[in-house]
Amino acid sequence: MKLQENIKRCRKELGMTQEQLAEAVGVTVGAVSKWESGSTTPDITLLMSLADLFQTSIDALLGFELQGVGPLEQARAIKDCYGAREFEKGRVKAEKALQNFPNHFEVVYHSAMFFELLGLTREKEEAARKALGLYRRAMGLLDQNHDREISGRTIQVRMSQCYIYLEEHQKALDILRDCNEDAVNNDLIGMVLMKMKRWDEAMQALSESLLDSVERIFRAVTGMVNCLGNCETPDHAAALELQDWLVGFQESLYPGQACYLHKSTAALLTGCAAIAANLKDEAVCERYLCRAKETAETFDTAPSYEADKMRFYRGRSATSHDDFGQTAKDGILRTIGQQDEKTKAALTTLWESLN
Repeated sequence: MKLQENIKRCRKELGMTQEQLAEAVGVTVGAVSKWESGSTTPDITLLMSLADLFQTSIDALLGFELQGVGPLEQARAIKDCYGAREFEKGRVKAEKALQNFPNHFEVVYHSAMFFELLGLTREKEEAARKALGLYRRAMGLLDQNHDREISGRTIQVRMSQCYIYLEEHQKALDILRDCNEDAVNNDLIGMVLMKMKRWDEAMQALSESLLDSVERIFRAVTGMVNCLGNCETPDHAAALELQDWLVGFQESLYPGQACYLHKSTAALLTGCAAIAANLKDEAVCERYLCRAKETAETFDTAPSYEADKMRFYRGRSATSHDDFGQTAKDGILRTIGQQDEKTKAALTTLWESLN
């Protein structure tokens, strides 16, 4: 029997102190201390309360759990199986873990993830429905969850994926629309509408997702470039390559006339010039700054902040906002001003010679 060890381990897994456990089951903290030291054991009524609190069985609490492995370890083992696509091994582990810990959030959630993957790759109908049932159970156990990346919304989105596998598209669409805060599910909504052959609605949702994605990519890439250029071991060559890729990506979305992307691209090109200056490549630095000037002039001649003018866009009317300054040239000067003194001086001299 490992009752005392299991009580202590389960208490710690829930992040509870002895005082909190004592209060939860209606005993003194001294009683909990004695249980964990092995000097006394709880009576059967309290064992039932403890098993319920720890979301396990009395047998498991007494020490008859699978190979002495607790729920967190079993949940991690299930996660490892679906990560490695070990389907038969994962099925056995998930079924046994669910038998031992039917109301432990991580066991239930990661078992659902396993059966969802199985539904995607192999046993579509049976496994997808098994995953749906487990996700519903996980929703009722959310108060145990400590992973900030998992929420009711993320579980609902996973449920919608199962309905997509089952080709129950309206159910998937209803879920995705109900939890579409800040339009985070527009890409999935568009894909479901496409499967339903609702082409115009699909194009609108997918277009708006593309617009949001362009902004997220801009933030992600410029942040990565900053990290590459300012970490303990800077990699300016990689930073330049990455920022240049972003410039090309944005230029591919130009509609054939000035649009809001020209303004941010002018700032990006100035950033490329700054990186080239750090690499002591004056010719490349000048080429980037010349391109920044030309791009800025294209925007400033006919400024447009209508984001829906972006190439390929078929969504609702939208307006872009930025903090680059009143004009694209202001954005260039702002970017130059953010550099270290040596780079700023070199870019300022070059900019003045171009104007």
